Amino acid sequence: MLALFVTTVSVSALFVATVLRTPLRWVLGGPVRAAQRAALAGTPFAGAAARGEPVGAGRPG
Repeated sequence: MLALFVTTVSVSALFVATVLRTPLRWVLGGPVRAAQRAALAGTPFAGAAARGEPVGAGRPG
């Protein structure tokens, strides 16, 4: 019984380590939006919030 428990814990740890260190993380968990926003923050494609402007700036009220 102990061998089954040790095997289960080992396989689980190996699976988690594999998912976190490979592109499989993106496949299972989807894109990391915070990293994408940080990468775009200095580009002209960034939104108003990423550039530090108020979100409703320039819009008629």
